[in-house]
Order: sequence, then C-alpha cells, then structure tokens
Amino acid sequence: MYISPTNTPMRTFLTLLLLSLLCTSGRAQKTSPESHRAVIKANERDSLVFEAYVQLVGENVRKDSSLALAYLDTLGTLAAANGQPYYRGKVAYMRAQKSRTWQQWDAALAATEQAREYFLEAGNPIQLHEVDYLAGQINLRTGHNDRAFRFYQQSLEYARQAKNRLAEGTALNAIGTAHRRVGNLEESIPYYEEAIALYSEIDRPYEGVVALTNLAIVKKSQQKIEEAKALYFHSLELTAKLKGDQRISQEGYTYANLAQLFNGIEDGQQAMKYGRMSYDRFTQVGGPREQAAAQLQIATAHGRLEQYEEALRAYRKAREIGSAFPGIVRVTTNGIATVYRHIGPLDSTVYYLDLLAEQKEEAAEKNRTEAIVEMEARYQNEQKQAEIDRLALEDELNQAQISQQRWFLAGGLLLLGLLGSFIYSLVTQRRRIQAQNTTINITLQEKETLLKEIHHRVKNNLQVVSSLLSLQGEFIDDPAALDAIKMGQQRVRSMAIIHQRLYLRDETSTAISAREYLDQLVKELLGTLNVSGAALRLEKNIEDIDLDIDRLIPLGLLANEVITNAMKYAFTGRETGTLTVSFRRVGPNLELLVADDGPGHAASLTQHPESFGNLLIQTFAEQLDGNLEMNGTDGTVVRLVFPG
Repeated sequence: MYISPTNTPMRTFLTLLLLSLLCTSGRAQKTSPESHRAVIKANERDSLVFEAYVQLVGENVRKDSSLALAYLDTLGTLAAANGQPYYRGKVAYMRAQKSRTWQQWDAALAATEQAREYFLEAGNPIQLHEVDYLAGQINLRTGHNDRAFRFYQQSLEYARQAKNRLAEGTALNAIGTAHRRVGNLEESIPYYEEAIALYSEIDRPYEGVVALTNLAIVKKSQQKIEEAKALYFHSLELTAKLKGDQRISQEGYTYANLAQLFNGIEDGQQAMKYGRMSYDRFTQVGGPREQAAAQLQIATAHGRLEQYEEALRAYRKAREIGSAFPGIVRVTTNGIATVYRHIGPLDSTVYYLDLLAEQKEEAAEKNRTEAIVEMEARYQNEQKQAEIDRLALEDELNQAQISQQRWFLAGGLLLLGLLGSFIYSLVTQRRRIQAQNTTINITLQEKETLLKEIHHRVKNNLQVVSSLLSLQGEFIDDPAALDAIKMGQQRVRSMAIIHQRLYLRDETSTAISAREYLDQLVKELLGTLNVSGAALRLEKNIEDIDLDIDRLIPLGLLANEVITNAMKYAFTGRETGTLTVSFRRVGPNLELLVADDGPGHAASLTQHPESFGNLLIQTFAEQLDGNLEMNGTDGTVVRLVFPG
C-alpha cells in the first residue's frame, strides 16, 4: 500500500481504524458517503483515498449515475498517477461493475478483460477471483452459458489459490446457481452441498442461508418436497445467528419460500401461516415488492382454503402495495379474476379478465404499430393513384375530342365561310388541353414528392418504433423478453431499409434492387448479432433482380429471421464459421437460400416448429406463394422458391 511520506503514524493509524470500521459489517451494514469522504479528507495523498473512492462508486452506481461517473473519473486519475497494475485493474473492475449495473453488456465484458490483464500483471489471485466471478455473471445474464461456466470455474481456482475460504464458497454457490438456471438441477447439487459445508466450517451463517435456500429451490423443482422443507427449516436455524435487520429480512425471505412451497402442495393452512410470518417481517424491514409478494402468498392460501372473500381482500392489498411493479399487478389481476369465477358476480369476473387482457395487450401494441404505419402509407398511395387515374381518363377523353374536332376541321376547310370561327374554336380547345396537361404534370410531380415524403415518414416512424423498442429493452431484466425486444427491433429495421431506399431513388417506381437491399441487410445483421466477434466467412451470390415492395418486405423479413437464427445457434461458442446467402433466378422462379455450417438439425428452425420465429417464416413464405424447404443434416439450409 502506498503511504504518503507527509502522514504521521498517528494519522495513518486513525485512518486505518476508520476504514476498518467502514468495512467490518459486510452485508449486514452499509456505510455512509460522509464516512468515505472523511477518509478522503484525512488522507489527501494516501492510497486509502483510492479505496474510499472505490466504495463511493459502488454505492452510487444504482442511485446516482452522474455522481458515480464523477467518482469513477477521479478513481481513474488516482490510478493513472499511481501507475501500479493493481490500481489500474481496480478501476477497470469498477467500470465493469458500472456497465453491468446499467446493462451495457459489451462494455462490461471489455472492462473485465482489461481488469484481468492488470490483475495478472499484479499477481493478485483474489482480485482475479472477483473479476472472473463478475465475468461469469455477465455471460450467464447474456445467455453465453459455456463462457459463464468457464469463468466461474476460473474464479473457484483463483479463490483456492488465494486460500480464501469465503471466496471459494462464493464461487461454488455461483456454479451451482448457473447449473440450476440452465436446467442442470442434478449437477447443481454437489456445488451447493460443498458450499454449505464450507460456510459451516468458517461460521458464515448468512452465506450458508443463501446456499441452503438455493439447494431447497432445486429440491422443490425436483418435487422432493420433504427434502426442500428440511432445508428451509435448517436455513431458519442459521438465520437465528444473524442480527438486526439482516436476520429479520432473511426470515422474511425464508418464510415466503415456505409459503410458496405449501401453496404448491395445496396445504393452505401452512401456506397461510408462513405467508403471514413473511409479511410481518417485511413490514419491518422490507420494501413494497417484498410486502406485495408476501400478500400474494396469503391470498393464494385463502384461495386454497376456499376463503374467497379473504382471498379477494389479500389480492387487492397486494395490488395496492405493489402497484409500481407490472408483474405483481398482472398476477393480482389474474388472482382477482380467478376469485370472481368462484363467487361472482359475472360482471366483476369479466371486468378483471378484460383488465388482464388490456395489460397483456399493452405489450403487443408496439408490434401493431408497424402494421398501422404500412397500412396508412398504402392508403395514401391508393388515394393519390386514384386521382392520377381520373386525370388520365380526362386526358384520354380530351384526346378523343381533339381527334373528332380535326375531322370537323377537314370538313370545315370545304366551307370557307366557317373557317375563321372553326380556327378560333380549335385554338381555344388546344389552350384548354395545354392547361390540363400542365395540371397533370404538376400533379405527377406532387405525386412523386408525396410518395418520397411517405416513404421518408414511414422510414422515420419505423426508426421511432425501433428506438422505442431499444429504450424498452433497457428496462427489461428477463433474458427471453429482452431477446424478443431485440428481435422485434431488427424486424422493424429490415423494413425501414426498404423505405429508405425508395426515398433515395430519383424515380417513383416501387421496385428495388434485391442485391442492394440484401447486401445491406446481411451487413447490418452480422454487425449487430456477431457479439462474440467470431471470424465469419460470408459467401454471397445475389443476382441484381428488381422486386416490388409488396414482395420484398416479406422476403426481407424471412431472410432476417433465418439469418438471425443462424447467428444465434450456428456460431455460438465458435471462433470461425461460414454463412452462405444466395438469391437468384431458377427458370421461371426465384430462389432464396441461407445456409450455415453449424451443428445442424439440433439447433435448426425445425427443432421448434411452434416458435414465433418459425411461424413468421412460414407466414412470409405463404405470402410469396413459395415452397419452403429446411434441411438440418449437415449444417442448416433454408431454401425458398417462389414465382418470379
């Protein structure tokens, strides 16, 4: 540790004492920003200032982003001035923590790589344990399960190398949880059991309770109810060793888990008992989410006991407490509707079922915006086309009148007496025709301008939808929901490319070069989806074929789904791979072919025939009157042939 030569021994001792008081309680207590600032003020050039800023960054990442960034900048300045790899690595580690908290996954992973390099240079195994543990969390959150397991295993090895038993238990518990979340229930058990034994040896009751609860969840998922109950009761025994709010809070979570377990086996009396005990604890130390969750267990228990009036009151109370949490609002709405099915009246049941449907409809509303924009553009095009057709008919009638008048003129030449009046009539008619032709030309120019403006607005509206989806994704924690949001965003982008190309064309034709469109679509998909940075070889054979917008939109959306599927399943965990995209004429037909050299049938579209993506592919193929073939024998090959 670097100590300023200007500090006296007594000053250093007092500083060490103050910092130790800030850190002794761990999870049980939280230190105040004022305490850290006191350390900073007392040690202007001491390395303890650095550690105090580390604490300030960690405490402000969630509650004040601007303040956290300011502290992080100061931390970077201190590390640069010191120059030692440990301090540089610590700054990178805190940047990774910040990016993880704000769900900036690529930035978080890049920062963990940088921190690992510095900690390797410093030869600090406990810091390497922490950075690999964080990398495992990020990869598990982003769906890269293989990499998550690898980092968690490295974290365990570094903890053992540092002979830090607490860190070793943390890594064991993390590996068990990773197995549980991917469905490897049986594989998770040995890691949890080893972590529980280790925490017992070093007398860490809080961490022991967490590991026992995780193991109980596994047993409950395996329908080993008695074993799960025994584990929950064992965790309560350990909880009794905790103190203050930490003990009360942990009791609340354990009682809530017991209430859920007994509700699951339809033991309403026991579920009621533990649900009330959980609610009692959370009214002391918990927030509205925890209190609402406990009330939900109480409401469910009343329903199991056919105490519908009490269930109704509990559901409404949970709804009132948890009104800020959409998930709780949906569950309580569904619960109230279920109660009304039993007690009536019918109109109340219908009301809450309709309310539940409205809440679900909000999630689907963004998807309908895309269709509305397209329909509006089509309507405006049809209106303008009808006006053009009317003017063209008038012009055709005028031309017929001119032809007829010419015959009259030939006859009039025979009548010298009527020559003057006939010429005057002809000149007047020609002027009227010229005026109408001018009107037609102006209308055609307005139509071209309007069509370009329509495509421009449609492209902008689609971009707004894409931005809204991106913003919504930043507030979603569920990986499946986040993945669906990103897929929707890419589908919107695939249509926006078409309208952008129509807007940039000089002529008003609705035909677009499939080669230009597919080239841009493939390039954007590879740039967006190749997050692992794999070295992919792209083989393209795209002929220059013009397609109108009515056929290019379903073709582009189908290609978007197939290429996205290939990027998600064919190249996961691989450093290289080959993606083939072909679009060409085959006799009177057109053929789109997308192929990869991935694992083939096991990860192909045919594995999930009922999935939303597969349904979209089938629908777009039908819109094109095409024949769709999928082959997963050697890699995955999707071939669409439709009339040209």
